[in-house]
Amino acid sequence: MTIVRFDPAYHTLFRCNLKMIRHDYPHIQKWLQHLYYTNEAFRETTYFDAIKHGYTLASKAPVVPVGPLPHMMPQTTGKL
Repeated sequence: MTIVRFDPAYHTLFRCNLKMIRHDYPHIQKWLQHLYYTNEAFRETTYFDAIKHGYTLASKAPVVPVGPLPHMMPQTTGKL
């Protein structure tokens, strides 16, 4: 679950890294998209708004981040 939380919480809210998975780690991003779009249980139990709200409350940040948007980048074609 850490992988799906990275961009919306760890990077965006905690500013714990200089790069985002969606833009800077293409192989990890492709793996995450594959996991998200081919595993129905994973997709249906991943709640991006709950992730952002939960980490905002835990960190006592004053603002819940809206992005990154879209929550999950569209699936790319090709092999993993």
